Amino acid sequence: MRCISWNVRGLRDAKRRGIVGKYLREWGATVVCLQETMLEDCGVGDWCGIGGSLLEGFIVVNVNGRSGGVVIAWNEAIFRKEAWRGQFTAAVRLTRSDGLGVVIASVYGPVNASLREGLWVELAELVDKFRRMPLLFGGDFNVTLGTNDRPNGGGGRDQGSEEFWAFLVAAGLQEMGPIDCCFTWRSSYRAASKSRLDRFLCSVELMERFPGADVRALSRPISDHIPIMWQSHEGHGRTTYFKIDKSWLREGGFKEEVKGIWRTHSEQESGANRLAIRIDGLRDHLKSYKRRIKEARCRVRIEALTRIRELDEVEDNRI
Repeated sequence: MRCISWNVRGLRDAKRRGIVGKYLREWGATVVCLQETMLEDCGVGDWCGIGGSLLEGFIVVNVNGRSGGVVIAWNEAIFRKEAWRGQFTAAVRLTRSDGLGVVIASVYGPVNASLREGLWVELAELVDKFRRMPLLFGGDFNVTLGTNDRPNGGGGRDQGSEEFWAFLVAAGLQEMGPIDCCFTWRSSYRAASKSRLDRFLCSVELMERFPGADVRALSRPISDHIPIMWQSHEGHGRTTYFKIDKSWLREGGFKEEVKGIWRTHSEQESGANRLAIRIDGLRDHLKSYKRRIKEARCRVRIEALTRIRELDEVEDNRI
């Protein structure tokens, strides 16, 4: 199971939605928690451009004011669901075909500190509702938890940090931050302004069920927040389907290659048998073509994302 949490900083633009959807599919997410979508209304048509065919189930908390908005989405081929929605949270109880049940929530904490008590109350109600079940809360909590969440300690713990700790103790939850990233947010205007705002919270039941789980940071294609991924490492595979990608039509030589494969079988058999042989041969060739194209695109993408990560590290090391 792979759960990705990401403050995307707006999904109103269709091009931006396409970029987010592309990377969610590339990362192989089975559950997605998005924050700060800034969507006043997200229908099936809007979500299809993001989740595609593998993340068909979704729940939305619409934007309230100029910022906010939460989405949680999941693969309906793997999970059945029971939904729950609050002011800061969209949660779902997912049950897999093998009977495994887990409650996952997408959380976006308020920027206004005066509203933060409402967040802790809402999350506490969610914990009580699904007590004794594996719980996983992922999101941008808009508050740091300790001195290590800010550069050079950031002046110690503030009131928000103390309230956060008090909630974790009372709810019996554990914090899981990315093991390979100190800060998940950095200001687009001031390089020195950065902190860890994004994290996963989990219950003891979840840790017992998935003892090998961890959280890792992913490369940041857009937004000023780094996406993070909780992965169970339990070896549960996901169903894959072969599909023709319309972008192949823009690849040089693709049409000629298809014509060549189709004509290769033109003299074999006759009638319906000939058509079946042609289709089988073309399908097998396209599967190989898909692997070649994917490998080439992955090399280009890895080079670009590696460069982005190097630049981020240079920025982190600046004094």
